[in-house]
Amino acid sequence: MHLSLRSVVRLSLSNIVSARSIGRLCRPASAGSAPCRCPGPCPRRYGCRCRPLARRGEDGGLIVALAVIMVLTIISAAVLVVALSDVRSVGSQQSYSAALGQADAGISDALWRIDQGASATFCVGPSSQCSVKQMPAAPGVQYTATLTGQDQFTIRSEGTVAGVKHVVQQTVSRTPAYPFAIFGSTSIKLNGTKNSVTGAGIGSDGSVQCDGQGNDGTEQVAYGPSGTLSSQCANPHHVPNTTYAPPAPTVCAPNESWSAAAPCVPAALVPTTPGCLVSGTYQGVAVAVRTSGTAATIPGSQTGLQPGVYVCSGMTSVDFQSNNMGMPAGMPGTAADSDGDGSSGAANDFDADDGVQIYLFPAAGGTTDLHLYETSGSSIHINYFGSGTIPSPAPPSCHSGKLPGDPTKMRIYMAGGGTIDTSSGSDTSCYAGLIYAPAASMTTNSITVDGSIVVGSFTENGNPRLTVNYDQRMQQVTSPWSVSDYSEPPPSSFSLP
Repeated sequence: MHLSLRSVVRLSLSNIVSARSIGRLCRPASAGSAPCRCPGPCPRRYGCRCRPLARRGEDGGLIVALAVIMVLTIISAAVLVVALSDVRSVGSQQSYSAALGQADAGISDALWRIDQGASATFCVGPSSQCSVKQMPAAPGVQYTATLTGQDQFTIRSEGTVAGVKHVVQQTVSRTPAYPFAIFGSTSIKLNGTKNSVTGAGIGSDGSVQCDGQGNDGTEQVAYGPSGTLSSQCANPHHVPNTTYAPPAPTVCAPNESWSAAAPCVPAALVPTTPGCLVSGTYQGVAVAVRTSGTAATIPGSQTGLQPGVYVCSGMTSVDFQSNNMGMPAGMPGTAADSDGDGSSGAANDFDADDGVQIYLFPAAGGTTDLHLYETSGSSIHINYFGSGTIPSPAPPSCHSGKLPGDPTKMRIYMAGGGTIDTSSGSDTSCYAGLIYAPAASMTTNSITVDGSIVVGSFTENGNPRLTVNYDQRMQQVTSPWSVSDYSEPPPSSFSLP
């Protein structure tokens, strides 16, 4: 049974009061009088006065009650102290956890600034060495981002909530998303006698077959337990315990932007029925794709292929129009030279220097065939300039000395199975950019690519020529940031420069 403090006090006082009625002890009325005792009321005739007669041991009841009250008071005070301590501890822990969220926000802000072009050590906080004094949405955050290598930073971030600090530290790094000149998910076969792969290697999660009569790149890599390399490969490497998975574009929420590091298609641009949609206008000229049934034609020449996002869904075939894909009529000759690389954007040269993204989605259960030529045996030149300053080191020229544009600004993403084919004659098609079609088969007899190819299977036949030059600017297209060496050092370890 549990008694409250009030019950104990009431019980003790009740016991004391009841003791007064148990009996009486007479005492002399005056000093010197003989003691007297009477069982009943004290007879005054004997000169006696009476006082309460307590039972044995009941004289200490009041003391016991007071002692109980004191003990309960001490216990209550102790419980109060513990409760207040727990409240403070819980509040401190909540602030510490909230400060962790603030510190993580600092990490995210640092990565955002790096993606926007920060390429050296920097900081955010109230220091003269920090160009940014505070994060607008989180004024209690300060951090340092130290460049420790190529595309590698060590970030230390401190969050503060209600005076409680929390520090996190992590090393972040990223690698080129497309490090191969040619990658075939299932196979690569180089059967021609004039193949030339430079600037990077070739690789596959399946088999790599080299014919030994051409340049097959800096190395030949086969991944996975079943990966194989032919004996004629000059610099073979087998990596049995992993696979290579180039990052795929994803569909974004409406109006969400896409970037070089994480390309994606605005969901509003993905047609729900067969057709093609594109994003807006460029230099006042509408961006368009012509369709007929389930066939699409990406326009070139004077009708113009403008920089922008092209999305075709449900198309069984996609063709490029015109031999030399040029800028549209009325567009200034230097309109595409926004990065100052000296390219002129002359007529009869398709210039995608400001960025063209082409996304091809097949119908459910279907495939799409992509033709990198105008008509069979007739070549096209995509993202090549007629003139301009030759960069260093000089890339190989394509068809009468035309120079490739920035391959990171011209990308074709193709989902699902299907085929990619090129011109078959001696007039080689030229493409400067990325081809990403990891489930498609690509067969070529003659093509020059300045950039990177990612397909399901790649086959090169015949003798006209295959030239794939891995343009080093492709390394600017990187995979998402990866985190290593995560830790939560003590707050005393954090300081701004």
